[in-house]
Amino acid sequence: MEQGMFKVEMKDVDLDKTVNEVVQNIQAQAPFNSREIRINRCGAMVRGDETLCWSVLTNLLKNALEAGGDYDVVRITCAAGRDTAFVEIHNRQAVPAEVREHFFEKYYTHGKRFGFGLGCYSAKLMTETMNGTVSMRTSEEEGTTLKVVLEKA
Repeated sequence: MEQGMFKVEMKDVDLDKTVNEVVQNIQAQAPFNSREIRINRCGAMVRGDETLCWSVLTNLLKNALEAGGDYDVVRITCAAGRDTAFVEIHNRQAVPAEVREHFFEKYYTHGKRFGFGLGCYSAKLMTETMNGTVSMRTSEEEGTTLKVVLEKA
């Protein structure tokens, strides 16, 4: 993907189904099995690669869960516009100020015992490979929201 040589298999992907599969898979894993995840579904179909969509959402959701406390709720919101649909993953923790400008950089990690700093970088690369965008907004008052935008099918 970094070299632009990855062959993407673009097709119609059911956003709600993919989100549900990601959440079920993650909640089956310790230490995430006790965390609360709330989902707001939208019924949208997007153009993308099913495996890449699954990987993007898995990376971003795991990061949101790891950043949150044991009793924090992570919210996943899906919504659709005329030409695009998006998924937002929100937790109550703010990204530290010194991390914000490096959030999607390759090999950048902060505050984890394990990890190589590839999750958010990979999510951005995979999303862009599907002609989409991923962004992060964060503040002490609002927490952190990661937003993945893809073309509607």
